[in-house]
Amino acid sequence: MSLSRCLLATLPLLLLAYFPAVTVSQENLIDDGSDASPPIFCYQCNSGVDLDCANLQANSTNSVHYKPCSDLGEYKGAKPFCRKIEQTIFERNNMVRIIRKCGWEKHPKLDCYNLANDDHVEIVCQCFLDGCNSAHHFSAAGAAMAMLLGLCHILVS
Repeated sequence: MSLSRCLLATLPLLLLAYFPAVTVSQENLIDDGSDASPPIFCYQCNSGVDLDCANLQANSTNSVHYKPCSDLGEYKGAKPFCRKIEQTIFERNNMVRIIRKCGWEKHPKLDCYNLANDDHVEIVCQCFLDGCNSAHHFSAAGAAMAMLLGLCHILVS
């Protein structure tokens, strides 16, 4: 059975696990129409380099990882937002890596979505409030999806 067939077979379970994480975007709740708004603050780190990145707590505004998304050249004129990526890397015994950063290309419909290929899966979430990409956000749905996708990979191997 190929990975893609396994993913198709488990799609109903993935959708059930994933559905609570799919929410209406918060972006419209905070957009005041002004281009001169202060920069958003996001946690910016990678657990592959900074081990404490994996377990950041909400409201840890004194963390060294809590920084403004202020490099406007990097965002090509788009309004930055916070992003959290949970990767499960199959080739490394299903190691989970957490990446928190600023983003500028929004998913048009979903605040959380998943991507998969033969060597890893990732759950990508976007949010639009200061510090919203801390550890507690999206973790239940993300863990369920990662477990199902990891099981799928084991069955295929």
